[in-house]
Amino acid sequence: MTERVLLADAPVQSLDAYVAAEGGQGLRKALAHTDIVIIGGGFGAMNAAVALDRRLKRGLKIEVTLISRSNFFLFTHLLAEVAASLVEARHAVSPIRRMLDRVRFIEGTVQTVDPVRRTVAFVDQNGHSRLLSYQHCLLASGSVTEFFGIPGLAENALTLKTLGDAIGIRNRIIDLLERSALLSKAERSSLLTFIVVGGGLNGTEIAGELHDFVLEALEDYPAIDPGEIRMVLIEMLDRLAQELPPELSAYAQRNLESRGIEVWLVPWFRTQAEAISHPRPSMPCARAGRWPAISWWRSPVESWSPTITAASGCSRLWGATGEWAESSASG
Repeated sequence: MTERVLLADAPVQSLDAYVAAEGGQGLRKALAHTDIVIIGGGFGAMNAAVALDRRLKRGLKIEVTLISRSNFFLFTHLLAEVAASLVEARHAVSPIRRMLDRVRFIEGTVQTVDPVRRTVAFVDQNGHSRLLSYQHCLLASGSVTEFFGIPGLAENALTLKTLGDAIGIRNRIIDLLERSALLSKAERSSLLTFIVVGGGLNGTEIAGELHDFVLEALEDYPAIDPGEIRMVLIEMLDRLAQELPPELSAYAQRNLESRGIEVWLVPWFRTQAEAISHPRPSMPCARAGRWPAISWWRSPVESWSPTITAASGCSRLWGATGEWAESSASG
């Protein structure tokens, strides 16, 4: 599985370039060493760290260091439940230090990786730049959301990748209900329109959970009729949840539609005139000249974090998938 907490957006560069940029040779003197460094704090990184921690308990004589910019492990599968107030935020996280006994943990943000000299540069929580040399590096810094260059999407849509995202979505929904309660029915229609883009397993779950959350919250807003709530799930393929057999996908669609959730699949777009003049996907409210109150983007395709992409040519790189990447670089 991929890591869901990104560590760095800076590209990999050489140790010499990093030292020069940070102001001299003083950084070299602070160089520490570890046998294995794990960059990341999500499923891939933590599975590796926990496995190595067990080996260390049985007597393995190496030093392992985990670097993550968050000091907790996030169970991302519960983010939809956190956003819908079905699960408390504290139940979706576990402190990393309590999960590891012998693996050294450092909370910091990785800035550069030099795969030739096997050096990682990172900034700790005190704002100090530090260097760490290694024998083996496991890059598990995850992925970033892919917006495919769709105009306005990155600026207007919300993603659901972090605990802060989940809490922010829940607070945003409540805020919109508070605002809508003070407006007329005609004025608040756009505030009560919610769109989830991406009909995979995650997107389907998010649409269902948030729709139920909004309807339940309406018990405290008698001025708003439940029929005014509009939840739209958009999938650019011919069925939801491509990971499942077709019969289960069809059942999921029927279930959502029976609860009042609109499901837009690729056949729907083919019937729209805008699909002819704008072949790339566009947000549905574009034809109305405005954005809905909330749009969630759950892309089925995500790009590797820049840290992984830039370092993919190193000669001793072990990815979160457990596969070795070979190149002509020497170390």
